[in-house]
Amino acid sequence: MISVVIPLYNKERHIARTIRSILAQDDPDFELLVVDDGSTDSSAERVRQFKDPRIRLLQQGNQGESGARNTGLRHARSDYVAFLDADDHWKPNCLGVFRALASRFPEAVVLGAGYVEVLNGKPRRTIIKPAWTDDGLLDYFKTMASGESPFCASSVCVKRSVALELGGFKVGEAMGADLDMWSRLALAGPIAYTPELVAHYCRFDGEGAMNNNWRMPSHTLWRTLNEALASPEPAPRQHSYIRRFLTRKLIGYMSENLVLRGEAQTAYSHLQPYGQVLRPARRLQVRAYANFPAPIVVFVIRCSRFFRTRCHLLKLVSHRLLAGSASSRSGI
Repeated sequence: MISVVIPLYNKERHIARTIRSILAQDDPDFELLVVDDGSTDSSAERVRQFKDPRIRLLQQGNQGESGARNTGLRHARSDYVAFLDADDHWKPNCLGVFRALASRFPEAVVLGAGYVEVLNGKPRRTIIKPAWTDDGLLDYFKTMASGESPFCASSVCVKRSVALELGGFKVGEAMGADLDMWSRLALAGPIAYTPELVAHYCRFDGEGAMNNNWRMPSHTLWRTLNEALASPEPAPRQHSYIRRFLTRKLIGYMSENLVLRGEAQTAYSHLQPYGQVLRPARRLQVRAYANFPAPIVVFVIRCSRFFRTRCHLLKLVSHRLLAGSASSRSGI
């Protein structure tokens, strides 16, 4: 059995579809824990309309998304816990994919899969990352240093015992608590991954984290990665990937978002204290935030993102061609 946890807060418009996607799974051996985190709308009533005995509704005062996920972890009956946000939904294959990964990689502490990003009901892009190792185990920090996360909070399953041992999700972080959890798990054990698409990650204008007025990456994630860099474990090669993840993803990319929102001076002021961990190119980029006209900086960022995206697509295509060639040679 796999336990499924949905953190729920004021999602009356979406929660029924989300639950229906779980009930429609090809693999029916699951329990569903919906943790109502103090909703003020009719979200809980929408959940109660489902009479399936596999569904449990847990209600608590508002503790934030991390607090709701932790409640689900504590009450889960299985050692494998999959998460699904209350406005996302699964493809029918999702639990079957997780179960196959768990069977093939019993040592893995995280099971991840590909997902489709949906904006206002329309598919925007497909997030698929090649597993950087040939055996299906993901080199998480190498992947994160190269671009976006290969899985989202709705296309991941974790070992409950390890997640609880690590203290669960950090409560009180406006953003980044999920990335922090995946990073701590990646430091604790292997991550199994498949590019098979299992989830729709849905975003809507006017809702959710995409409109949060956040300024810098999660402080708990910053601490987690810096502690990893200060430790002799993992290996120095992993240190290099962690440092690139820290500077490229957390500092560089997030500051670029501020600039694109017309807040170049804010980005500059936030990045100044972290100059010692930036590569020379990033330090030059930070100076540009303060010294160049905003339209020029925005143009350069958009061009940079365009070429980064094309490079990622070329890497993905070449990886698949090489994998297909290897399979042909081996007679598979």
